[in-house]
Amino acid sequence: MNGPVMQQALAAYLTCLECFNFSIATKPFKTKVCETAGYPWNKLIAALNSLCICEGYYYKLVWLETSKNRIDELYAQIHTDLKVLLQKNAFSPTDSYNNMNAFNPVIAHGSKGSLSVGSKGNIAIGAIVSNEEASFYISLIQQICTVINVRLEMITVYSMFVAYISNPADYVEISKILNRVLDSFRDKITHHLLYQIKNNIMSEISILKCLVAAQIALSTVSFKDCILLLSQCRLELDGWRDQIRQLQPDQKTQQSKYIHAIHQWLTLFLATLTAKATFYFYPILKKKEEDITSNPNAGRELASRLDPDYISVIDSFTQRTQLSNISLIYESKGGSYCATGYSCVSNEPLTGLGSWPCIFSYPKENAPLQHWPNIISIISANYAKLDQQKEPYVYFYDSKITTTYFISRMEPQITMVLIYEIDRKKPTDPTIWEFIHAIVKAVRNKDIFRLLLMMREVNR
Repeated sequence: MNGPVMQQALAAYLTCLECFNFSIATKPFKTKVCETAGYPWNKLIAALNSLCICEGYYYKLVWLETSKNRIDELYAQIHTDLKVLLQKNAFSPTDSYNNMNAFNPVIAHGSKGSLSVGSKGNIAIGAIVSNEEASFYISLIQQICTVINVRLEMITVYSMFVAYISNPADYVEISKILNRVLDSFRDKITHHLLYQIKNNIMSEISILKCLVAAQIALSTVSFKDCILLLSQCRLELDGWRDQIRQLQPDQKTQQSKYIHAIHQWLTLFLATLTAKATFYFYPILKKKEEDITSNPNAGRELASRLDPDYISVIDSFTQRTQLSNISLIYESKGGSYCATGYSCVSNEPLTGLGSWPCIFSYPKENAPLQHWPNIISIISANYAKLDQQKEPYVYFYDSKITTTYFISRMEPQITMVLIYEIDRKKPTDPTIWEFIHAIVKAVRNKDIFRLLLMMREVNR
């Protein structure tokens, strides 16, 4: 056998991890040589066996289903165990040589640093006798610890998404964490055995960072930035998927190859944001599609290919409840807004009623601006209640003009308003409550975050 046994076992083990073949990753450690190895190799193998289990759970996302699966504690323990080995200089040439007898009771001492064959023919792991060999193990273990630190940070991020199911989301904070993680580990993982694992980490964080940036662009109605970011997400997801499939050459077809739950969920997150972008920017996209295709139904056809199809849902609800108008209002807060999506000329800050532009109106494209003073007054009077998102909407009936308003906060600067101009609607109308609740959950990304808890079912 060429080369040190442990280096070969580590290479095989890490190759399995980078290919997401967790079920066979520990097989290289189940040889007689490894199973009879003494300190420090037995401690290292035990930690890596535990790491394999954690990695399998991590990429399946099953650890999010219940608080009993404290994968962060398991990762932290592995990190501690590996650090202890480093702190004790367990892989220094002298200590390793002194511990050589611990590898196998039948070792016959051969040349230093080489494989030795015992009296019963057992191949044993040789001692570390050079600084170069010691550096190999020390740097690898240090960088595996860095990988674990990244995992712990990402566990925090996914756990924050789950917390956002019942609380307002803070995407700016998520973005800061992802930027910090990328900056902190990018140059720290350089070991050649961790090259593809680093690529997998980079892909995951880069795609999620891009998705969060697209969500932030959506919340500020930044059409150009949002569309470019969504396109970038699609390219990166496709690239990572192809890379994952290339790492699994044993499968017969590309379609049959395993794609882990994290990639699946990121793909669904992209679909969610794409559908929301079509909702927010429907007037812009509808006009562009009609100009390109000369088809008056091009906008509806575009929306119908997405899930959820907000336009069809709104159209059906409008007909069932005689809704006069549904509008999305953007609170510019001294910023600017371009109704055509993008302008080469800098837009002036909006003022007065104009600082509350309508970005979506249905069934008529022209916003019912005669209601704007009323709507802005209601929003201003209920600002804290809308921001807390504890209730799906604020209800208000204006008896002077016999108009009912249902107002709900979609994003910190985007508010949805339902207007009924003829019949007075009850504040607890079940059809209206169900519609607003469904739209609010989808737009606030509650559905996609809840799906994180259901990825086990998705993968069955």
